[in-house]
Amino acid sequence: MMHAPTKTNAGPFAKSHVALGKGTTRATGQLEQIRPTIFLLLGGTGQQVGVNLKARIFNAFGPAYREKIVLLAFDSTEEPFAASVGEELVRLEPGAEFFNIGQVPISRIKQNLDRNHAIRERLGTHIDRLPSVMRGNGMKMIRPAALVAYHWHYQLIHNELNKAIWRLAGRDVLGPQEVDQEQGMNIYIVGSLVGGTGSGLFLDMAYHVRSLLTELGMQSEYCTVTGLGVLAQAFRGVSGRNLYANGGAALKELTHLMLHENFEATYPNGRIVDMQEAPFNLFYVLDGVDERGRTWNGIQDVAAMAADGLFLQMASQIGRRGDNAFDNVDEILLGRTREGEPTYLASFGLGYLEFDAPGVADLFTRRLVVEMAGSQWLRPAVPEVVDAAATGNVQRSSAAQVGPALRTDPETGGEIYIDLPVPSWLLDKRHDAIPSEAAQYVRAYGRVRVGEEMAALINRNAQRITDREREAWDGWLAGVLFAPEYSIHSVAAALQQAQATLADRTVAGQRHLAEIDNEIDSLTTALEQAEKSLSQACGGLPIGRSGRVRQALTTCFQAAEALLDLQL
Repeated sequence: MMHAPTKTNAGPFAKSHVALGKGTTRATGQLEQIRPTIFLLLGGTGQQVGVNLKARIFNAFGPAYREKIVLLAFDSTEEPFAASVGEELVRLEPGAEFFNIGQVPISRIKQNLDRNHAIRERLGTHIDRLPSVMRGNGMKMIRPAALVAYHWHYQLIHNELNKAIWRLAGRDVLGPQEVDQEQGMNIYIVGSLVGGTGSGLFLDMAYHVRSLLTELGMQSEYCTVTGLGVLAQAFRGVSGRNLYANGGAALKELTHLMLHENFEATYPNGRIVDMQEAPFNLFYVLDGVDERGRTWNGIQDVAAMAADGLFLQMASQIGRRGDNAFDNVDEILLGRTREGEPTYLASFGLGYLEFDAPGVADLFTRRLVVEMAGSQWLRPAVPEVVDAAATGNVQRSSAAQVGPALRTDPETGGEIYIDLPVPSWLLDKRHDAIPSEAAQYVRAYGRVRVGEEMAALINRNAQRITDREREAWDGWLAGVLFAPEYSIHSVAAALQQAQATLADRTVAGQRHLAEIDNEIDSLTTALEQAEKSLSQACGGLPIGRSGRVRQALTTCFQAAEALLDLQL
């Protein structure tokens, strides 16, 4: 079987039909570019394909699809076929998309055959072979019975086809001179070739449509009629003596008309269809095995696959209003096998899409950048966001937070403080040696304990605080730089506000340091005075000297402790 792959001309970038959403601008634009399309769904197979197809169309375009796409199903029985779109159940609407052409009074037609000239002329002696009573629903795989139903309900079918074609062509609101005849129209006729209804109707339906398009004034080269017939292998587990016979007969009739392009028939309302062209531009046949040799589970899977293929073929016309571009269609329709059989049949093969992936990525990156720049990154700064960000970040570096952190011992978690009591051994020294020993002890304590040990701890704490603040700022910036609630202006304003706050604190800190320097000078003077008082106490009269020395030492060490604490 020959495959006729299709090419699509969708402009520079192909568009997917998946999840565009109902009523979106993109879906509306895509729908507007699709040529007017009618799907004629015949028999039970046509219904199943139609329900799946409607679900895909509805998912892509929503209810607006009716502006460009018409679904018309004709069957001799009503089946509860449905498909899901999200939480919504999709069916073909009775009286609008589905029409029951069953319940044909064959017995009465036989009795009054002289009054039914069109049926008598078309079926001849075949009418006598039809059962007078059709038990239950459907055509029971009897193709001539479907043809009788077509004639019996001809006016209904004619009216619905005519109404759909005129509406999609714009003739219901425009005059004949205003119709864009070059826009054309696509017609798809879908059904089984092996049952009764679809197999018996598809050829008459094709010529019926072609005659209406001709009457409308549309040029045939701008109108495409595509058929899709399902073969017996697709009906896994279904048996019937007419299954293969119907398929063979339908294909023989199709082959004859595709080769000889000559059809003439008279219908009950006196309408005569006389067409000198092939019924279809292209005809797809599907069975139960795909080109990779995989067997489908049954007609339900085949119907879903057919709906996908039809949707993609319809959507492939996005971006152009002309004909579909099929690979080698002319060669296929005019070709012959070695045995002389025509090669007009096609089937669905594996589909693939070739595109410039880096180019598409670049395009959408640019689109995203432009969209994000306008809607988020370049928005004006929001004062509330700026204040919250700046205040929250600079709060960690306030004096109330940093001071205790600097003087915290990392090992114990306690506070580093100056503790300079008078050592007991100092009182055992000779009185004349106490002043020099006390001064030497205080200087050593200040140099080793304070200048080396405590200062080193504070410096390490300062480095940890600096590193922590740097990490906190880096983390904040990384978190807000592309956050939805922050624009670049908000981030910059928050940084500027924080910088201004920290600059104010730096100025205040410098003033405080100047005050501390003045206080250190005062405490240094006080320590010098205490040391003089200690020397005087040590050199005084022996009576009461020990008490005076002890008091002077206490005063001296307290002055030294206050000075070292302030220096720290």
